[in-house]
Amino acid sequence: VAFAYSGSTIEMYVNGSLIDSTSTSLNTSSSYPIHVGKCTANRDEEYFSGYMASARIWNRSLQDIEISDLVFAGTVPQTGLVVDWAFDGGSGLSDSTGNGHDGVFNGTLQWVNVCPNNDQDGDGVVIGDDCDDNDPTVFTSESGGSENCAAVSCQAILDDGYSNGDGMYWVDPGGIGAFEVYCDMTTDGGGWTLLESYDFANRSVYALQSFSLDLPRNVTAHNWDDYRLSAVQMSGLFGVSSAVHSRCHRQFSSSPDDYIFADIEIVEDALSNNIFSNGSNPYNLSGFIRGIDVQQHEIWFYGESSGYHQHLDGGRLPQAASSEDNFGWADSNGTNTNHLCHTSAGEIIWMVR
Repeated sequence: VAFAYSGSTIEMYVNGSLIDSTSTSLNTSSSYPIHVGKCTANRDEEYFSGYMASARIWNRSLQDIEISDLVFAGTVPQTGLVVDWAFDGGSGLSDSTGNGHDGVFNGTLQWVNVCPNNDQDGDGVVIGDDCDDNDPTVFTSESGGSENCAAVSCQAILDDGYSNGDGMYWVDPGGIGAFEVYCDMTTDGGGWTLLESYDFANRSVYALQSFSLDLPRNVTAHNWDDYRLSAVQMSGLFGVSSAVHSRCHRQFSSSPDDYIFADIEIVEDALSNNIFSNGSNPYNLSGFIRGIDVQQHEIWFYGESSGYHQHLDGGRLPQAASSEDNFGWADSNGTNTNHLCHTSAGEIIWMVR
């Protein structure tokens, strides 16, 4: 960024190109200190938010070609150069012109090893715009590796070959804005995006909160005991997903007797009735509750508009509690400690793909 002041007009350049100008008068009195990155003491203390590699001041207005050469060729015009500060680490700020205009740092500094304008892999795309500046073949991808490179979903990351295994990735389903999610890249082929995870001890928080209701919980601090995306984020994921998965432990291998897979519509439809999993099975429900095959018994499902969090009603299964609720809502009558979700050893987890 460069500013050129002619005495009556100030011009603003970004990456060597003039983007704006205005007529104004500036107070250039030498009795006032120069502040870089903040307003003067009698203003609102508005600080610059970003990175700086250097700052220079000339006693003349640079020509367009000089500014362009400075940006793209690194040629620093020497005529009229009054001060040249390089922000390259250390505790001091020396003026390399020899004019003695050394500066002083104020506040807490954070030094970084690379500049957003650097191009480490030589592909012509600077690091600030490059999705992978260590690989010259990758620069405009949806790898999920950063906010700028968000993918549509965990499934898309897996399909495009960018998976690094289970963990945190960036997604932006439907263009709603990028956010970080946990991706399960192993269960049933992988590609699952975590919607929520909570411990049974926190069930009262989630009990009446269907997925259409906004109950964001620790969205930017993923954990397994009290976590849920916002309603907008979940809606975006529903729009790019075709399946849903629920289980009773963060590790699928630790929940072999309690898990389900189904079509995404099962959590979107207004259900509070038998879903005929042991017959026509319109939602393609499969899995187990307490080791019992859900396709061998009558299962009811409570979905949107039921007044509860989405869950299965396993009250018609063998050895069921009087009104057993699985993978969601559960009051004292609906609790069965043989169901892993109803114990402190497990969690209640919902994912989509």
